[in-house]
Amino acid sequence: MPSVTGFEVQRAQLPTQDAAGTNRAEGVVVVTLRTDDGNLRGHGLVACPPPALRLVSNVANLVGPATIGADVDALVTDPATVWKTLRRRPELRLIESETGWIRLARAAVLDALWDLAATAAGLPLWKLLADLSPARLAACVDFRDLSDALSPDGAVQLISQRVAGRAARESQLRRDGYPAAVFVAVDGGSEAVNRRVTTALQAGWSRLRIEVPRPIDEAVRVLDDVRRAAGANTTLQIQLGGGWEVEATATLARALVDRPGCWLVEPLTGSDAPNLGACRVDGGPELAAGAGSVSRIGAKHLLRGQAIDAFRLDAARLGGYDEAIAVLLLAARYRIPVWPSGTGPGAAERCAQLGALDHVAIGASLDARAADARSGGPQLVAHPAMAGAGRYTPALHPGSGSRLRDDVAARVGLRAGAGAVGSSSGEQQA
Repeated sequence: MPSVTGFEVQRAQLPTQDAAGTNRAEGVVVVTLRTDDGNLRGHGLVACPPPALRLVSNVANLVGPATIGADVDALVTDPATVWKTLRRRPELRLIESETGWIRLARAAVLDALWDLAATAAGLPLWKLLADLSPARLAACVDFRDLSDALSPDGAVQLISQRVAGRAARESQLRRDGYPAAVFVAVDGGSEAVNRRVTTALQAGWSRLRIEVPRPIDEAVRVLDDVRRAAGANTTLQIQLGGGWEVEATATLARALVDRPGCWLVEPLTGSDAPNLGACRVDGGPELAAGAGSVSRIGAKHLLRGQAIDAFRLDAARLGGYDEAIAVLLLAARYRIPVWPSGTGPGAAERCAQLGALDHVAIGASLDARAADARSGGPQLVAHPAMAGAGRYTPALHPGSGSRLRDDVAARVGLRAGAGAVGSSSGEQQA
């Protein structure tokens, strides 16, 4: 099998849109792994604010040398050894690597390895991972500081219990797709809201994400407009804009009592997650949170607290697919559905890959699940995730979907994997 012979780290700013459709520039760090098979490469892509680009790319250059000599076959047959080598680089020993930009830099390299393994196997990443034995899939996880919630043996047992139904779940996924929710703006008055909601419904969307304003009476008025346009059978994921404290959120929850099909999404900031229980009201909206828990350890605490009805897994901020697998297993352990979420370059592709993996390999039911659908903006990757009529179509192309389109890379001055081993290109602006 081929082995890794070199790597390159590049950075750029790409045009994108946030969930509300606002145009903005997003920083990306791109990692390319080369092999002794000249046609085989792995691609990693992580998004970060432009001011953090230099830091993330510099750390990725520290992690990258650990990939040199890695056997592509070993990425699947002995994942634990490969991932532990990258997680425990001596250069990073004195740097906190469980949170923040350090973790993202490592994720860029790890995800390039995953993309390489899936490309070499001729499979989309979700399928490569779903076909692993329970022991090998569990071996992808770093169980440090997790064993009080889920041990390695417990993870193997959990996955093993669901092996029997894999083929049927995969057939269901390929036939029906993975549930997704689309963002609908609610500014501009009742007529504008009615028009946008009607357009979404006509396109087949039955799960709508909306962001409501303050004060509470205005939020309720907007929700009434949306519900009238959407009908009783549409699920509303209600995101709260800035400035909502515990008391205000609880008051809104009480105002939504006996209004089925409503969810409060990220009702509090990540640092205030211990107060989520105060936002729960009998007969009120269900709660979905977790995007602020940008590590497997933060996810462990939130999931174990049982204060939420769904966990929002931030596909764009976790430390790579290995950490995402850990969160999926923890959520299965506590029987809490996962909503893959995130915005920016590559986020939709990760949402689709992780949703498919969760359903097929970990046996998650599709009930009460909904990944964030791409809300618009330019298509930046070569094989974008496809969402429509309320569903993600499972990825079919080999790899993780993280390779940028050639014309996008050329427009911002990124090279297609050329350059010296470990080189880091300068920042480019689209």
